[in-house]
Amino acid sequence: MKKNIFLVIFLAVSVLIFSSVLTPISQLKDMRDLTTVTIEGIVTVEPGPFENNIFFLQDNTGGVNIYSEGIDISSYGIKRGQSVRVNGYVWTHKMNTEVVVNTSNSNFYIEILSHNQTELLPRLISTNEVNDNKNEGDLIKIKGKITRIVPPEVYVNDGSGEALVYIRENTGIDVSFFKENIDFECIGVLGQYLTKHELWPRSIDDITTSDIVPPVHLLSSLKDEYTVSILFSEPLKQIPAESFRVQSNQIVSISYSFFDRIVTIKTQNPILNQKIFIRGLEDMNNNLVNLYTVYIDSKKDSKEKKVLFDESHGQKSGNADWIAEGGYSDFADALKAEGFTIFSLKEDFSSDILNMIGVVVIPEPNKPYKSHELQSITDYVFNGGNIFLIADHGGADRNGDGWDAVRILNELTLKMGFYFNGDDLYEAPLAKVIQGHPVTSNVQKIGVWNGSSITIKDTSSILPLVFDLQSKIFVVVGSFGNGRFVAIGDSSPFDDGSGTSGKILHDGWHWGDDAVFAVNTVKYLSDLSISVK
Repeated sequence: MKKNIFLVIFLAVSVLIFSSVLTPISQLKDMRDLTTVTIEGIVTVEPGPFENNIFFLQDNTGGVNIYSEGIDISSYGIKRGQSVRVNGYVWTHKMNTEVVVNTSNSNFYIEILSHNQTELLPRLISTNEVNDNKNEGDLIKIKGKITRIVPPEVYVNDGSGEALVYIRENTGIDVSFFKENIDFECIGVLGQYLTKHELWPRSIDDITTSDIVPPVHLLSSLKDEYTVSILFSEPLKQIPAESFRVQSNQIVSISYSFFDRIVTIKTQNPILNQKIFIRGLEDMNNNLVNLYTVYIDSKKDSKEKKVLFDESHGQKSGNADWIAEGGYSDFADALKAEGFTIFSLKEDFSSDILNMIGVVVIPEPNKPYKSHELQSITDYVFNGGNIFLIADHGGADRNGDGWDAVRILNELTLKMGFYFNGDDLYEAPLAKVIQGHPVTSNVQKIGVWNGSSITIKDTSSILPLVFDLQSKIFVVVGSFGNGRFVAIGDSSPFDDGSGTSGKILHDGWHWGDDAVFAVNTVKYLSDLSISVK
């Protein structure tokens, strides 16, 4: 009897001891998937720069990606430089080693051991060593010259061999700022995607370049016939007003905004197809253009003709590719054919940029909007802006952070008087399309291939336009303050199937009248002369 009691005590103590034994991070790559481990390390990447459910830990043996399955951990207080303990299981995702914390298992956990921040310094390696699997997960640094750019990939070589620097979407780093043959230093963590070894910088602060490129004009927008705003690729040095000249016109005032990237010019007479000359256009790194010319077309550059596609909130997560150069390229091309200018937003929403835009298109976001972004978008619509909101079915959490498009968009739409239900509709064609509205002009067939229905709260300002067989609402149009919106519960109708190779896309663009509906929507939102009784 005593022997059995001792055996029970021994087993219990053994479980406690072994469950708390720490595994050196370098050993994880040699372990079987689903092996439970406990690790400790210093945070090298906090939740957010890559995804809201991803961070990196590094001990004195190596580093590893921590993936929290199905939950946003950006509010947990995990910061770079903290000491953190994790209990989870080893998993290999696309040949990249991870420790997964499954929130449905109460035995797994993330524990902050010390709130003191002692940030680790990166280890300098050659560009060729980026391709060595032993460095996977580590915080490292490389130096070299850019040899080629294939967005979002930047290739760097110090003479030892090429290294791939992969710019992850949520970092806000704009690849268009880089040029071939310039000096390039980059800090980041090493990861692997299938056969590719990749260096992942955390933000633009991880990158140092020999900036030899002067500012570039990205977008012009006429707010009214006397006022034009010009967006540049980088902050400008403010120069005297006399450095600006508008052909056959007089300048009344010059102002700067958006971290000195936007110049707004007011003139005495209407701006009609005129050139704006800027003498001494210079960035903060002294790259100078002696004379820079911006041509303003009074029709093409009217604010109403500017359409912004949001590409900074997970539109390429998982199997998605809802961007103007990817699965939504036919949508973008159709709008260009109608005289619209497409601007792809690759950074946070701000009032300064929104004030240059006539119509905002938000295709199925998979990363939540920050509080200041939500406020900027809400203010934009309320003050006369126009927005096209595209959701998807409930549970379409493509990056596994606990946020699907339904949850993300409802933070906006509840203020506007409706919300997405998060169910799953599949019907093509949908049973009922209300005629007599500009959005449904010449539209008979619209399909839904796994999408959400909509509930209207404010019937005084919102009109349902499309229903399924069960009379569930799929499309609504309405007003909020001085602005207008259209909302639809599925991203597939505008997918042309031409996205990134390997992603399973559904070509809804060429089915039925989906394309007609999409163009109608943007034309309706952009033309305030179209009124609906």
